[in-house]
Amino acid sequence: EWQVSTPKHLLMYKAFGWSPPQYGHLPLIMNSDGTKLSKRQGDIQISFYQDKGYAPDAVLKYLTLIGGGYTQTVDNSIEYDSLEDLVTKFSVQNMSSHSGHIDIEKLEQVNKVYLQRALNDDPDLITEQAMKVLRKHLQSKYQDRNSGDLLDKQHVTDILCWAMKDSRICKITDLTEPEWEFLWKTPSNSQIQELCEKSSVDICKILQDCYNVVCQLQEFQEYSLKKALSVLAKEKGINMKLFMHILRVSLSGLQAGPPVVEMMSILGKEASLRRLKHAEHFINDVQCVDIKS
Repeated sequence: EWQVSTPKHLLMYKAFGWSPPQYGHLPLIMNSDGTKLSKRQGDIQISFYQDKGYAPDAVLKYLTLIGGGYTQTVDNSIEYDSLEDLVTKFSVQNMSSHSGHIDIEKLEQVNKVYLQRALNDDPDLITEQAMKVLRKHLQSKYQDRNSGDLLDKQHVTDILCWAMKDSRICKITDLTEPEWEFLWKTPSNSQIQELCEKSSVDICKILQDCYNVVCQLQEFQEYSLKKALSVLAKEKGINMKLFMHILRVSLSGLQAGPPVVEMMSILGKEASLRRLKHAEHFINDVQCVDIKS
């Protein structure tokens, strides 16, 4: 856009008797639809990316991918580069004359690479950042100053490692999305309420049996959970699909999500037992009220 003005700049340098610098005109960065970026767009403000939880070094790397000046990997994969790496690798010869385009999906992938690297390099720092984000989110959502104070540091670290291992998140703030709310909060009574409609089976008995089996487990791992729950379902003649649905809702309040045994493993034994007992008590109370009425 400044090419038209460059001759005027050169004349001004000449008029003052100065030696002009070498000019390099970079291509524009456009919206994904090819339209020009505008200051009136909220999603091009730095604050937008901060609020969304993108890491500064990931945003910088992302800009190099859409702005040119770097050699792309053969398979177009995303590599981690420090600021020093980016300075070293930059070359004017690799600049493109074509405009770059905003691609939020690519930014997500870049942030995932940088978050994984940061978690490997300094898990304590990333855990502290995550706890700050989660505490603010929980306090805001549940209007309780103490909400989030019970976040366990090791549990948060384990959650981050688990979520990154299977590419479940790209940034820390993803953990505040509704699908991951179960990691931090016990299901509400309204979420468990729908189990009461399964009148064809004794939900309380199923939860009691499951609680007892989980209590007796010496190793609280996915493979041992899967085996124990399968044996229980077979012994009690419980439909496995229905059984998993009952456990899923009792543990998370969700209709879909990670496999139940994986969910229990990441929640931990104590939290899983607490939630099973919570669901059992609530359903039992509801059924008692129905009988009395």
